[in-house]
Amino acid sequence: MEDRSGNVWLGIFQKGVMMLPNQMTKFNYIGYKSVSNNIIGSNCVMAICMDHQGNLWVGTDNDGIYAITPDGKQKAHFAPSISPSSVPSTVLSVYEDSNHTLWLGSYRNGMAKMDPETGRCEYIALVDENQNPVERVYDITEDGNKTLWIATMGAGLYSMDLTTSELTHYPQVDGTQYRMESNVLHNGWINCVLATRNGKIYLGTHDGISCLDIAGNDFVSTYGVNRLFQGYIVYSLYEDLAGNIWGGTSYGLICIHSKTLQMNTYNTTHGLPSDVVCAVKEDRDRNLWISTNHGISHLDPGSQSYINYYSGDGLQGNEFSKGAAWVDQTGNIIFGGLSGITWFNPDKITSETRQIEVRITGFYIHDQPVKKGMRSGKYDIIDTSVMDAKMFNLAHKDNSFTIELSTMDFNNPEHITYMYSMNHDNWISLSPGTNRIAFNNLNPGTYHFYIKADGYNAYSEEKEIVIQIYPA
Repeated sequence: MEDRSGNVWLGIFQKGVMMLPNQMTKFNYIGYKSVSNNIIGSNCVMAICMDHQGNLWVGTDNDGIYAITPDGKQKAHFAPSISPSSVPSTVLSVYEDSNHTLWLGSYRNGMAKMDPETGRCEYIALVDENQNPVERVYDITEDGNKTLWIATMGAGLYSMDLTTSELTHYPQVDGTQYRMESNVLHNGWINCVLATRNGKIYLGTHDGISCLDIAGNDFVSTYGVNRLFQGYIVYSLYEDLAGNIWGGTSYGLICIHSKTLQMNTYNTTHGLPSDVVCAVKEDRDRNLWISTNHGISHLDPGSQSYINYYSGDGLQGNEFSKGAAWVDQTGNIIFGGLSGITWFNPDKITSETRQIEVRITGFYIHDQPVKKGMRSGKYDIIDTSVMDAKMFNLAHKDNSFTIELSTMDFNNPEHITYMYSMNHDNWISLSPGTNRIAFNNLNPGTYHFYIKADGYNAYSEEKEIVIQIYPA
């Protein structure tokens, strides 16, 4: 049968119920859950890079690296082996420099230069201040002076001149020297590195952001301090067309405005689906697309409005990988995650405006569902069905209860945010997709309970019920 939203419901003999959504997803998927695009294995996607020929290189966790041709076919899979020139098992970063050389950063094998035809790797001998080999290379990028910048986890920052292959090390200093000298790298645990158009190197660390002025070799000159956003774990960095610096962090999305140097943080209280932001990219209309630990968010920086998308919309899953993102030459945005790759044309991602209606579909006392005819002490709790009830009568001993809400939209329940207010107090929003509210040990009295729902760019009408708790 078909419901009022156009979804088709199938009752399957001895197998339950299946729903076919009316709306087809505009998000595209590559991964093991696809019948036609199962071309990158089943391991988590850790890094994404498109080379000058349009091949998409996909670094994975414990399964080496894959290459996908511009027409969506698997070109190569270089799996790890015992050979000393094998690709790393876990590839954390992939980068093609201006000489069209592919560089790999890994979790256990440091940094390598890879032959894209054979997969043969030539490893670069990075050593720390104690002459120990550097194992964890988390990110690689190039500035405008043909210098590679290499972010490591625990060994600080390295640069390599692509012409001479000369290496320079910027280690994290110890506590004593850090207090005596401000022009130093404040934290050597670096997740990401960004080379900006104005000659700056931004480093996202496990304790905020550092900014190195290349010309002056100075960590302090740009902002007067060598650390911004202290206490934040910064997973990814991005420079938009206006020169603003955006960062994905453990506390939400951050922004450093290029003209005013004002710094802002955006999180779930502003509309993001998660406070853990994995990557940020900008489309041609200067809107931001943000991958998180719970879906993808579309942000219009001008209006500060968010539209969130989840696995039910066709994403590879809700959890994405830190820094695994790319924008190709045609404007398609690509994000990697635990279950593969989501890619899409931002112009084709449109959100419908749909009229929704919120209902109370369940009322539970001591985890037992309330039904017509049930009593609480000497009182009839309701005189009709829960969905139609306007009044709930409770004895004093039943002053802890749970209310369940629904919009009867089963296609993408994560799109719905429920809100409630008690006795005209402030509205409280539940997490997206959460539809239960629990109250414990309320005092006897009359409670006017108001509910509404936000979803598909529209609010439902408010609905009111009265809960009367009688004294002993």
